[in-house]
Amino acid sequence: MHLLYRTLFYIIYLYINLTMVNILSAQETIFDNIIAISNNYTLTAKSGNKYKLKAIDISKNHANINIISSMILGKQLKFIITPNSIDRYSRIYADIYDEDNIWLNAELIKNGLAILSGNHAGNKNFSYLLKQENMARNKNIGGWANGDFKIYNAQPYDGGINKFAIVEGIVLQVKKINQRIYINFDNDWRTDFSIGIKKPLWEKFKNIGIDATDLAKKHITIRGWVRQYNGAYMEIHQIGQLQLNH
Repeated sequence: MHLLYRTLFYIIYLYINLTMVNILSAQETIFDNIIAISNNYTLTAKSGNKYKLKAIDISKNHANINIISSMILGKQLKFIITPNSIDRYSRIYADIYDEDNIWLNAELIKNGLAILSGNHAGNKNFSYLLKQENMARNKNIGGWANGDFKIYNAQPYDGGINKFAIVEGIVLQVKKINQRIYINFDNDWRTDFSIGIKKPLWEKFKNIGIDATDLAKKHITIRGWVRQYNGAYMEIHQIGQLQLNH
């Protein structure tokens, strides 16, 4: 009997998620009212949907919750959705616009309340959001002023582990091992800061003029989650996570 219940629950779960995917594939704009904001900035809507502002990483400074709540909570917002934008927690990553049609993803970056993560960002949006981030950084406002945000050195790496970080440096060497590229910033790959890129992403980088196998001596900026793996390590999943600096 327990197995039957589990099976029925799984079928219903799959149906709901497949239905949501089909809706989002056909419908790009949703209007919804936000009724709650969690500590990790998951937005719960009156419809029952859960949203995340895509392409950004929001400051965890609790003082910002009131500011962001005043911009979002209790208001009808416009959500621009792209296909395949639902994560494993059924949260929908979206570009969000307020009642005055202000793009809130960019507004948060512009005011130093968020930084560009690169996830789910198209090439055109990435360039614009990066410009907003640079302006906030140059003005030294929000998280750039209070230390929530900073750009860390790759060699020697001076950031932390198990956190989102923006890191920049000059690549020392690139190695291909099986179906993955490893980008290293020092001679000892067991202890230095390194980056991993799986093969399917190589061609996507080529399409925007970046040869991921030829980054030695290039100055790059990367952004993403840093974990421990033979030193500090960042896996690149999206094109927007790696920027070639000229």
